[in-house]
Amino acid sequence: MLVVAIFAVVLYWWWPGLAGAGDPDTDPDVLVIANGAVADAREVVSRRLREEGFTVGWHTPRGAWCDLRSEIDALNLNPSKAVVIFLDPMTSASNCDLGDELLAQRILYQLQVRFGARVLVVTGLDAQTDPVVNHLERSGSTLVNPLSLLGESGLSNKHVGCLWWDDCLIDASGVGYVIVRDENGLTMAGQQRVARAIVAGVQ
Repeated sequence: MLVVAIFAVVLYWWWPGLAGAGDPDTDPDVLVIANGAVADAREVVSRRLREEGFTVGWHTPRGAWCDLRSEIDALNLNPSKAVVIFLDPMTSASNCDLGDELLAQRILYQLQVRFGARVLVVTGLDAQTDPVVNHLERSGSTLVNPLSLLGESGLSNKHVGCLWWDDCLIDASGVGYVIVRDENGLTMAGQQRVARAIVAGVQ
């Protein structure tokens, strides 16, 4: 009987992390609209969100900010807590008649009206700046910038100091480190850091 009671308590405690609150196919807690490096980290980001008790839905945008407006209207997902956005700055350049500032304002308004959830924009993963992201921040969205966890943008195979959750490597001096970027982009260690920054923003 005691074993059953303990199991019930443990299951109750961990169930949000296992199942989340809303159906990820229709009503996730968090909707991630992302391509590029964040989409590549989908499994890691999803796992970290679920561990914190959030269900998560995903949409991979075509690339440009202008295209995103029509994609938002077509989504059949209704996030209750947050919308997380990342468009690869290499492909996200505005290709419509609206200026960057007005485009950012309309996207943010559209997201807020469509979903009624907080809007978080991931930045700092690339050395290239995105003017639409800058205007989104000025218009009231929350920036998620993991740059302090990743180190300088554009550098690959650089040793970065360990944090408590890392599976560390040891250098010749006995100092622990991880590599967050390699020639293919973010490593697993780098994806973990991006995921933790996103979760911190959502919370």
